[in-house]
Amino acid sequence: VEGREGWEYLVIEENAKMPVGLAAMTRRRRMSGEVFFPGALARLPVQPLDGWLGRLGDALRAASSKGFEATLAVVSGGPADQFYLDHHIYAREMGAILAETRDLEVDGDGYLVYRPTRRRVDVIYERVDEDALYAEVPGLLESHIEGKVHVLFAPNSEIIDDKGVGAFVPEMVRRYLGEEPLIENARTWSLAVEEDRRYVMNHFDELVVKSRGGYGGKEVMIGPEESKDSVEKFRRKVEGDPVEYVAQETIDFSTHVLCETDGADFLLRDSYADYRVLVLSPDPTDPHVVEAVPGSLSRIAAPGKHVVNISSGGKMKDTWVLES
Repeated sequence: VEGREGWEYLVIEENAKMPVGLAAMTRRRRMSGEVFFPGALARLPVQPLDGWLGRLGDALRAASSKGFEATLAVVSGGPADQFYLDHHIYAREMGAILAETRDLEVDGDGYLVYRPTRRRVDVIYERVDEDALYAEVPGLLESHIEGKVHVLFAPNSEIIDDKGVGAFVPEMVRRYLGEEPLIENARTWSLAVEEDRRYVMNHFDELVVKSRGGYGGKEVMIGPEESKDSVEKFRRKVEGDPVEYVAQETIDFSTHVLCETDGADFLLRDSYADYRVLVLSPDPTDPHVVEAVPGSLSRIAAPGKHVVNISSGGKMKDTWVLES
């Protein structure tokens, strides 16, 4: 966003539980080099994305005491899943097993095994619904509790991505680390706090109000873009269970040029964009080692809209980080 001293970065929300986007980033980088901008990409000192999916695999294996030697499985919903191609890419580049729940079982010793080869699995990177995972692989939760397999997003880990918790992260940094956050949150109100709730309900049509557990641009109301009827309908929904919602100020954040076709012509339009930056902790012996992927899953909203989620009509772009 544009601040008093130039452009500033703000955290809108965090998605630690599902570190998605790296496969899409690498696909778009390849398209940039082979189809869209081969000349420019070759001439400019753009930092490559080669090998970063492998580093993600290192970060996921770091959850196991076996570290780099751990057997990793990407658990997918199968060919019917719209992201099945991404699951294939993740598994291939991370040297992981690509499995569906029907391919997994807990053996007589309480270890998770991959049925086709009987190989024991140490870490699960689940890309399926949690309820289905535990229902379709009996004994998995007990195996996880006993430390025989590490399920990366075990029950109750959703607190990591709870937008209601995210509202308090800057204050957590101050209280528990004694430091000031290096990047501030966008101004966020928790409707679980009475004072915040009163403010939000009095300024409802001016704010972005969203469900704590919503994703994909669902359960979000951007007040200035909605009709009066839509605002009032969403208000009634929030009033029914206010603690399940947070609100943020409406931000006119940075924009990218979006190219669209209109018959035989091209149209260039300014559209709001955000950056999904991926940060990894790939060293199993030292959790203080942190690496940022030199790129971004940049998402661009439909012209005139603020919601950038792909499932809500947004687009993705390859973002280049240049060597200094």
